[in-house]
Amino acid sequence: MTINVFIVDDSATARTAMRLILEDSEDINVLGVASTPVLALKRMQKNWPDVVVSDLEMPDMSGLEFLAYLQKNRPTPFIVFSNYTGSNAMSSVEALAKGAVDIIPKPNFNCEDSLQQVTDQMLNSIRAAANIDIEKNVPVIKSSANVNNKTGWEERLSQKNIHRPKSTLPGKSLHPVLGVEDTEALSARDKFSLLALGSSTGGTTIIEHILRQLTVQSPPVLVVQHMPEHFTLAFAKRINQFCAIDVREAQDGDVLHAGLALIAPGGKHMAVHRNSSGKAFVTVFDGEPVNSHKPSVDVLFQSVAAVEKKDALGVILTGMGKDGAKGLLAIREAGGLTISQAGDDCAVNGMPKAALAINAVDFELSSEDIAKHLARISSRS
Repeated sequence: MTINVFIVDDSATARTAMRLILEDSEDINVLGVASTPVLALKRMQKNWPDVVVSDLEMPDMSGLEFLAYLQKNRPTPFIVFSNYTGSNAMSSVEALAKGAVDIIPKPNFNCEDSLQQVTDQMLNSIRAAANIDIEKNVPVIKSSANVNNKTGWEERLSQKNIHRPKSTLPGKSLHPVLGVEDTEALSARDKFSLLALGSSTGGTTIIEHILRQLTVQSPPVLVVQHMPEHFTLAFAKRINQFCAIDVREAQDGDVLHAGLALIAPGGKHMAVHRNSSGKAFVTVFDGEPVNSHKPSVDVLFQSVAAVEKKDALGVILTGMGKDGAKGLLAIREAGGLTISQAGDDCAVNGMPKAALAINAVDFELSSEDIAKHLARISSRS
């Protein structure tokens, strides 16, 4: 399948570089380029693209306004191609909250290594975006919304059934759909020392929605969201504005406590440990990518399984690939509880599907029901 892409950027250098990068790939076709969203919309009417790649700071109409127009009139997978300096990082994160699929940082166009890194990211992102059911990437919440007021999208999510996957592990129910007893069994597991979440494409709004539901009594939360370096700091700062808990980008040595959520920095791995006095803390460190990702969900989940064992809750959310599947299985085998986002609720059903395939999942729930369950846990802790 050929993926048709349209590039929008007021920089001629960026437009030319992106076109050359994408046209070198056999499965991607550049339909056209434009220096402004207004011009892009005129050209796109003749032949609508599968994916839009756009800068944010442009004349006539900003990238955020462009995204909002597309969401309202003709939803199309939208990838942000932007600098991380100044206000751009926060604007990029805001775009994710409004329905953008991914962020790709602009490279140093004079550096071959920088260009190669962005090439790999861009191709993977476009391929993932082309497979997204765009209706499932509509923002779950709005920046100014009260978390207790459901949007139409949340209402639709809450009506979905809860599913439980088939399992071959001892002591696990084989019911494909949760009955009353199974629902009560899930609700009974409400005491955990740590909540660990892993997410990728399409998951930023779900992460935000979940964290906004948690109370200050919540067990500490560790999050790996696949996101480039520098943007995770803006992501954490943005979410923190709307949460009762404290949300921060993790730093090496951060001690865990109730009411704290730490987001792994882009470009670094994060793991949990306990010191000689039993206090849990995180390490943030460099290393090779795992499953092509840094941070990697597997790195976090493997450490959670080793340290927290039966007292951990692991959650795998929407995303392309298989990162987190083996780590989630480790948490389950250590006695912890594991949850995956239901496949028909995912923007991209890659990571949850991979976890289900290796029997790593105890319960499969919609994102809305995951948020509700974690909210109950946080209120009872």
